[in-house]
Amino acid sequence: MIDFIKISTEDFDYDYLIHESSFKFKTPSNRSNGKLVSNNFGTIISVAEYKGLKFIIKENINRVIRLSINGSLHKFYNDGEHNYDDFSINMLYASINHLCDILKIKATNCNIRTIEFGVNIIPPISSKYILDGLISHRNTTFTTIAEKRSNYYQVKHNNYILKLYDKALQYSNSYPIYNEIFRAELKYTRMFDLIKMLWNKSLINNNKLMLSDLKRISVLEAIGEHLSKIWQSVLFYDFTIDELQLSVIEKRKLDVWQNKFRWEKYTNYKRAYEKKELRKVTTTYSQCIQLKISKLITEKVSQLLEIAGPEY
Repeated sequence: MIDFIKISTEDFDYDYLIHESSFKFKTPSNRSNGKLVSNNFGTIISVAEYKGLKFIIKENINRVIRLSINGSLHKFYNDGEHNYDDFSINMLYASINHLCDILKIKATNCNIRTIEFGVNIIPPISSKYILDGLISHRNTTFTTIAEKRSNYYQVKHNNYILKLYDKALQYSNSYPIYNEIFRAELKYTRMFDLIKMLWNKSLINNNKLMLSDLKRISVLEAIGEHLSKIWQSVLFYDFTIDELQLSVIEKRKLDVWQNKFRWEKYTNYKRAYEKKELRKVTTTYSQCIQLKISKLITEKVSQLLEIAGPEY
């Protein structure tokens, strides 16, 4: 569910974190006199890492001190090891509570700057064929980001990134994974779109999303619904289309529809027409893989939001 996150707060105990806590903050200093060294902007930066999270304390020339926390809450829950398993709301609660306890901060004072929301599902067909069928989202073509064990397929927009990949392939060499795991996630690099969506649903009452808001099921449900809708709006070629049932003209179209570069060259009118034709063929002659995945995303979000206690 919630994976990578970047939060910041100015309401924390600086002396405790630097001098009393178990975190070993490293601050650049002059070797000859031990004086702390600032960057080109006059900011002194101290950094520590713990269970997959990075803690950064910045003190600027105006003596304003801010704590930033970057990393995966999911990996943090798993001692910084991995995030291939499901991350339920109970685990999210535990991660937030533990993080606030060890840092002596309050979730209500932590402003979310970046957030990643995603789910792992067992896909109806091989993840490879799903990824091969990705064409574009909002007329932006998917690009492939090569990684050591797995390739990411993503579309980058102004405020968010849609990322899709084979999660099982990413971790299969390190952990006992016995089934396909397809991951769909949204990473909000700027919070405007997400905050606007939550504001319109009356789920937040200001222009910020706080760490404490992630303890509210209604907020997580809304983000999950948004992920499902984003997936549904992807231009997708379904490899389960039964060619034997197609007309001669429709069969000729298949090679064209699979070609991402052809879609890029279409005019807006032509693209809209071809989308309509592809979806008509897909709905009639395929296993409707995109729709099935959308339902699986919705079901997985609901499953992860089942809690063993009252909502915080």
